[in-house]
Amino acid sequence: MLFLTNGASSVASLHFASHAHELLITVTGELSVPEILAVIRTHYPQLRCQAVLWDLEQAGMPALDLAEMRQISQEARRCLPPTLHPRIAYVCSEQTYNSIMCIYAALATIAENPAEYSVFREKAAARAWFASPEGSTPSPYVLKNPTK
Repeated sequence: MLFLTNGASSVASLHFASHAHELLITVTGELSVPEILAVIRTHYPQLRCQAVLWDLEQAGMPALDLAEMRQISQEARRCLPPTLHPRIAYVCSEQTYNSIMCIYAALATIAENPAEYSVFREKAAARAWFASPEGSTPSPYVLKNPTK
């Protein structure tokens, strides 16, 4: 959910797969902030599952500034159903992208988003986290709002 554009036009391809327990968002190419916000506005309000997996393995991500991260975080907080506290995982194999996603996850947690966030290198690890008991931390990057 954390990507940035350098002003160039976006060339992203998005695929959504909704299952009983998971919403999978697969991204190929580079997203713009307006596209990220559109995904959040379209899919988060109708979310009924406890897991959202953003597959960013094929996504290109230029630098994202803090104002844009805050904007995305605030929109996610506004759009998530108030009674739902999902786990949101970002899967990216590049270390740089993992670091960017960790910064976003920390910012979203500070903003008191009702979700628990984590960053992984593989989808299997993210899905194992989804299946684990609440409060478990199989990833060193799990961030959870302590007021939840």
